[in-house]
Amino acid sequence: MKRTHLAALGLLLLSFLAYATILNNEFVWDDSRFIQNAPETRTFSRATESFGEDVFQIYRPIRTLAYFAAYKLFGLNPWAYHLFAILLHAGVCFLLYLVIRKLFSEPAALLTSVLFAVHPNNVGRVANATASFDLIGIIFYLLAFYSYLRFREASARKFLLLSIGLFILGLFSSEEVYTLPLLILVYEFVFQERKITSYKTSAIYLALLGAFLFLRMGILHIGARISTYAGGSAWVTFLSMPLALWTYASFIFYPIGLSPFRAIHLVQSAAAIGFWLPLLGLFLIGYVVYRFRSKKEVLFWAGWLGVTMLPFLNLSPLPQLMAERYFYLPSVALIFGISSLLLALKPKKIVIPIVLVLLLSLTWWQASYWQNDLTLMSRGVELNPENSQALNNLGTWYFNLQQYESAHRYFLASVKADEENHRAWVNLGVLYSTTGNANQSVLALEQAIRLTPGNYNAYEKLGITYMRMNETEKAEQALLISIQLEPTYYRSYATLGSLYGNLGKYDLALPYLEKSIALNPTYAESYFNLGILYDRAGQSAKAQEFYRKAYSLEPKPYYQQRIK
Repeated sequence: MKRTHLAALGLLLLSFLAYATILNNEFVWDDSRFIQNAPETRTFSRATESFGEDVFQIYRPIRTLAYFAAYKLFGLNPWAYHLFAILLHAGVCFLLYLVIRKLFSEPAALLTSVLFAVHPNNVGRVANATASFDLIGIIFYLLAFYSYLRFREASARKFLLLSIGLFILGLFSSEEVYTLPLLILVYEFVFQERKITSYKTSAIYLALLGAFLFLRMGILHIGARISTYAGGSAWVTFLSMPLALWTYASFIFYPIGLSPFRAIHLVQSAAAIGFWLPLLGLFLIGYVVYRFRSKKEVLFWAGWLGVTMLPFLNLSPLPQLMAERYFYLPSVALIFGISSLLLALKPKKIVIPIVLVLLLSLTWWQASYWQNDLTLMSRGVELNPENSQALNNLGTWYFNLQQYESAHRYFLASVKADEENHRAWVNLGVLYSTTGNANQSVLALEQAIRLTPGNYNAYEKLGITYMRMNETEKAEQALLISIQLEPTYYRSYATLGSLYGNLGKYDLALPYLEKSIALNPTYAESYFNLGILYDRAGQSAKAQEFYRKAYSLEPKPYYQQRIK
């Protein structure tokens, strides 16, 4: 068996060894929105629409197609998604091995990919089913870069065309791929002759990136995922990033206390030690790189780190100031440095296995917190008691268990930690509505709308609250606004159809319920309400058809009670 095949098999087995425990994990965190309750991925036609519009407030249409394919293949079986994540991670590890081997030595390539396979910093990408789909883009990224290396090695045009094709696929998969043209420039600068002619080929990638960004922003008008910077301003975010970069480095050398709800102190002033001390450290690192610029390893990996971090520097605002999963690809630079040091040690045959076992143990420990929402959110609150997102998610866990008192406590703590957390205000409004506190529900939902005027979800929940208050005109108005704000939000159509049905306006109810099903063919409540509608119209046979369909999608007892 060839050495390459052995490396591929070894990295696959090692990835399974590191992450086998996640196969028994449930869907957690944002898996609910992106996988479990995602009408955008239930049909091929809806999934392909993502090429012409943003889905999930992002533009990654190939990833959306991957969600559709996964749903068709796996249904909603968590173990299958986790297995898929492990395979993707193993694929990334093998491609890193190929890339590094092409540029440097075989031992460095193998040890770097081995340490990367088992490093606990990567748990946030692999154990979270949703985040693992972004590895598809990274695979395109590495394949395109490796194909480019093959092209420069053999001057074979077929490798260049393959690289360009993979780059285009990557652009439609993940924003991380946008940096490939810059990585190619780094490679050309470090390994090739530093002449203008050396950069001509890489200009093709820059042109393709420019064309793609024009399509995304100029034609489709899809910009940043969010509009608000961490701390409320771009200036605070800028001041906080040097500290964030040092924190990222700590993930690799001290991977303890990792969590997707990590808190970082926001730096408010350029005079603060939290800004200038980390910045001074970065300048010192830059000086060291400059002094050792004759060493290709130093220069290339410094470029790799800088280029692959670009999407996560908050040049445009991100949902989180920082997260371990953002450091997945950039971390390879530091892990290569660790590998080089380990290989230089005399007792390396003893030290390397010890490091490997230590990292494996930490990965198993870290992955254990991803068993379910309770373990993940509780860990987040334990590490960061003031993290509004973790508190809100923990409240959601208790709400789904109908433990409303605990849910109320965490939702209140969430909005106290961050008064601008509109999601927590919506959840608080839903809780009040569910427990019969309609007036408080209205106040909470109106607060969410004040914070985010385009919050169609809050308007839909407000419509439900008004329905429970028998204020039908206000309910209708809120639901119509929700539909106007987001014409593809199926729940608004379903709720408005239910409202009209309760009012006996069957001719108005029918098209809204049918539209809800068209948008989300797996939403059981719409089928059930259609059954009620046909029952009231005296068409019991058709009603039974919809009751059975609802029960097949979601076996709720009150669905079954309607089936004769």
